[in-house]
Amino acid sequence: MRYLIILLLVVGCSSFKSMDIEPIDSEFSSYIKTYVELKGSGIRNMSILFHTLPGSVIGVCYYYSNGDREIYIDPSFWYHDNTTYLDRELLIFHELGHCDLGRDHEEPLSIMEKYHIGDSRYSSDIEYYKRELVGLAKKKDSSLFSPTKAHTHNEECSGIIRRDL
Repeated sequence: MRYLIILLLVVGCSSFKSMDIEPIDSEFSSYIKTYVELKGSGIRNMSILFHTLPGSVIGVCYYYSNGDREIYIDPSFWYHDNTTYLDRELLIFHELGHCDLGRDHEEPLSIMEKYHIGDSRYSSDIEYYKRELVGLAKKKDSSLFSPTKAHTHNEECSGIIRRDL
């Protein structure tokens, strides 16, 4: 009986990962660390990898029936000369909003907008955007918001954001 309890404690405290899921690319580690600290808990059954995406799609989240999730990030956006650290953080947080938090696209004043809001707008109120993502901030009144640039979105592909480079 004593060994059974120890075995249950070891198994109960372990973090199992699906054998089918690939690890998170090390390029994303600092962003994941920031996200996990913000959220207050880890992420499971998820891979985040580079993958060339069609057109101007820069990120996408896929859900699978076995509970696994994958985020693909387009390397041409990630490594573009004009892409900043905050652009990258915003993209990772947006896709984690889909894959980890189960959030859909929202309009405006959210990381979950259907298009890339850009680092200047994100940095202008970064703490609000981060807290709003994980449900720690009340949504701001968007009636005063007027976007400066029209963006398009492919409605057939949930979980993507676009940006003209």
